[in-house]
Amino acid sequence: MAIKTFPILFALLAALLVAQTVSCDDENIQSDILFIENPGTDPAVISPAQALLDSPARNRVCNAATCQRLCRSLNFRFGRCNRNRVCVCSNS
Repeated sequence: MAIKTFPILFALLAALLVAQTVSCDDENIQSDILFIENPGTDPAVISPAQALLDSPARNRVCNAATCQRLCRSLNFRFGRCNRNRVCVCSNS
């Protein structure tokens, strides 16, 4: 009886190990660069095209320390303000 159950238990254990090692592609998708407007007061993620536009009508404020802290909290290594006063989070 024990000899017949051993292959079944082995097959179940192997299936369990395979199921645990398969990774989902949709779980932790994070882009390489993130652009955040006004990281200190009212943070909003913006597109790269919006980050490149230097519109005088926009009152953008970017503090280097606040930008770095926000980017680190979002699991990015670096946070810096670009010339258009937009916080740029990146891993490189």
